[in-house]
Amino acid sequence: MNPFGPRLARAFAAAMLALCAARDTSHAQAPRVTSPPPATATPAESDASPCPASAGSKPSPSRMPLAIATMALALFLKETVKDFYSAEAQPFPPLAAATNVSIFGVPVAVQSLIVVGLAVAAVVALQFFLNRTRTGRQMQATAQNPNVARILGIPVERMILIAFLINAALAALASALVTPIYLAKFSNGEYLGMAAFIAAIVGGFNQVRGAIVGGLLLGVADNFAAAYLSAQYRAAIPLVLLIAVILFRPQGLLGRAEERTV
Repeated sequence: MNPFGPRLARAFAAAMLALCAARDTSHAQAPRVTSPPPATATPAESDASPCPASAGSKPSPSRMPLAIATMALALFLKETVKDFYSAEAQPFPPLAAATNVSIFGVPVAVQSLIVVGLAVAAVVALQFFLNRTRTGRQMQATAQNPNVARILGIPVERMILIAFLINAALAALASALVTPIYLAKFSNGEYLGMAAFIAAIVGGFNQVRGAIVGGLLLGVADNFAAAYLSAQYRAAIPLVLLIAVILFRPQGLLGRAEERTV
């Protein structure tokens, strides 16, 4: 009998297939144009080179293998937690005691106020980093045009790495704020990731304030649908908002339409 469990074995197989696909994608997207060795090259120099010489500039590496490998690792970790820990929702330590405060006659949980305060502080800190620091401005230049940023001397690969690290830190903070309310489960990442993706599209990908507005709109609509319509249709509300925004305002509620000359 397989000690890892059938689901974990399937997840491991899917991860290996995704990594193989990532490797094939990297080879397919970075072709090399071979050229004969120069006339002045000696036989020893020609034999010492394991790879053929490429004509022109070196092509930039593709980010697709990294994305595919990340999804494969996420699938593997999710199935590992489900098989070796638990598939049921688990309680998570709260951020504060279960007490309420009255705001204009409405009782509000102290934990909810802490969540809102930490989220606002994280957004303010991110905005300050992007707009007031040298690294933040370099990251924005890399996002706008990586080729021009590389010409100007900006380390594009380092900026991409920093962006991935900041995304990971923000995702960890968001999970720590939400998990005490919605409990901890192995599939929480899928739901929260999908909600964040839809909120970014609804608000506008190229605007931080658009993502904030999209998240607020999505959360309010989701809770109003569960309270006044039906909890069974709660998961359909984000998809309805996503389809409506894509059809009538593809750039998002606060996004800017990008113009490209062909």
